[in-house]
Amino acid sequence: MGDPSADYATAWFWIDPSARAAFRNHLDLDDSDWLRAQGWALYGAVIALSYYRGGTNEALCKQSRLTLSRLGLLL
Repeated sequence: MGDPSADYATAWFWIDPSARAAFRNHLDLDDSDWLRAQGWALYGAVIALSYYRGGTNEALCKQSRLTLSRLGLLL
């Protein structure tokens, strides 16, 4: 039970930006699924960054910042 788009958020967490279109095409995701996946990626990055910042999990904070950058929200 749940939104499968939460799983597709990995396109911004872990998949190299150059492979993102191939990922979407392979899964045959429509615009609605893709937009929700972006929302899930944003949610995960913001929650992790706000909880772990301050040195408790710098690796996850770095990945969260990368995700926000890939979403075009952090330079």
